[in-house]
Amino acid sequence: MIKRIVSVRPKFTKLLEARQWSQEMDEYMKKKYPQSTSEVYIERFGNTNTHHFISQFKDLAELEKVMAESQADQEFIDLYTKGADLFTDGSQRAILMEPL
Repeated sequence: MIKRIVSVRPKFTKLLEARQWSQEMDEYMKKKYPQSTSEVYIERFGNTNTHHFISQFKDLAELEKVMAESQADQEFIDLYTKGADLFTDGSQRAILMEPL
């Protein structure tokens, strides 16, 4: 099992738009890639309002497949690009985790 967590902080002036975009992206990923699970969380303490996209994959091969497919998917690219100005530059962080 592999978990991928992508965290990004919205611009203060774009909080509502960023929340809507994150929900759209989550719905799209759930529809397009039902073999993996995904959820979006918003941090309430610490880095307040940071969005955390948490996805779970069977293995690294499945993650790589989803990433390759999404990078070739124009609908995904359009949706991803739509969110480009909603988040603070340099705030994105991605990590991969596996169980012990």
